Amino acid sequence: MKVSAVIFDMDGVIFDTERLGYIFWKKALEEFGYIINEEIYYETVGVNILETERIFKKYLGDIPFDEIYKRKKELIEEYIEKNGLPVKGGFFELLDFLDEKKIPRGIATSTERERAIPLLERAKILNKFDVIVCGDDVEKSKPEPDIFLLTAQRLKANPKECIVLEDSDNGVLAAKRAGMTPLLIIDFKPPHPETLKRAYKVFNSLWEVKEYLKEVI
Repeated sequence: MKVSAVIFDMDGVIFDTERLGYIFWKKALEEFGYIINEEIYYETVGVNILETERIFKKYLGDIPFDEIYKRKKELIEEYIEKNGLPVKGGFFELLDFLDEKKIPRGIATSTERERAIPLLERAKILNKFDVIVCGDDVEKSKPEPDIFLLTAQRLKANPKECIVLEDSDNGVLAAKRAGMTPLLIIDFKPPHPETLKRAYKVFNSLWEVKEYLKEVI
């Protein structure tokens, strides 16, 4: 397998934050008198904040989204200040392996830049990536391929030679549409059966991803 670059999603792949997202979206919404369940939240996994707003309003009506979103960010910030930022097991070892192989890597996250960059800085991994593309850098959210294609362009990599590490249905579909090789890492949201078919391989951890890449690169 010829690999010119590896592209990481952030939430759910680098950071163990999808569960936190559900907990604190749910709590913030409840403070404003609204209730969501896991099924509604699942639809928001892997999309940008504009699409998240559209999804919540589809189910909850014309909610004061900006105020709720601000409160949700406050709750997550309080949690991280108290408990630290949860990084996925095997992440640093995978980076070490990519360093050994001199393979460029980027981040393509649906999260907006004002949130993504501080998280990466706090985890002291901002400088470990060659390119970081965020949800507000492109007009169309995943599952459209725009964010992956822009990341590959900035990495000066052929999309066909890019491996994408994703945890969401939308992310895997976006990577597939970009002509890349999506590897699915199972996280908080159970993958759709179609996603299991679209993914080139399916893993339970970044440890497993590293061992696989050692065999094929």
